[in-house]
Amino acid sequence: WVGTPVNIFAFAKLERGMTSRMEVLERIMRKLVRPDFNPNSYDHVSDYLFKQKGYEPVYHTAAGRGAVDYETLEILRGDHNDRFIGVLQEYRRWKKLSGTYLKGFKARIWKKDKRVHTDYSITGTKTGRLSSSRPNMQNLPKTAVQFQGISMRDIIGAPKGWKLVAADMSQVEVHIAGIVFKDKKLLSMLK
Repeated sequence: WVGTPVNIFAFAKLERGMTSRMEVLERIMRKLVRPDFNPNSYDHVSDYLFKQKGYEPVYHTAAGRGAVDYETLEILRGDHNDRFIGVLQEYRRWKKLSGTYLKGFKARIWKKDKRVHTDYSITGTKTGRLSSSRPNMQNLPKTAVQFQGISMRDIIGAPKGWKLVAADMSQVEVHIAGIVFKDKKLLSMLK
């Protein structure tokens, strides 16, 4: 179980950049709302939008309170052109990306070899295809997690003298069937 090498310096730069951007967005929201505003607090966000600004809730939660999810914020932003909503949406986007990718990766990087050790399974999907989890190495965003020119895909790579290969196993079963049964028509369709 060798693991995938991680460029620790690029990872640290990406992490610092994302953290810095979220801190800037928090400061902007605190200036717009109040000094102790917490963008992660449902109560703070809903109080500001529905009580302080007086916006009508678009949707309601199961508890009957005004919803503050992405879809609701998108509608409110379109209706009111409120700078705060745009800043909150950007903050939440960075927060989710940071939590999903950076924290998940960081927890799985072994200090002794500076490699991320994911769990691979062939029983993790209904199709029998190989899957990856903790972290999911097959679902790294190309551009969504990017800061100062460094993306999540830039922080992983092959060791010197090796190559990292990405393979798409789409329709592999059909290819195998065509080869096993020597079906020329099927094989010609797959080229």
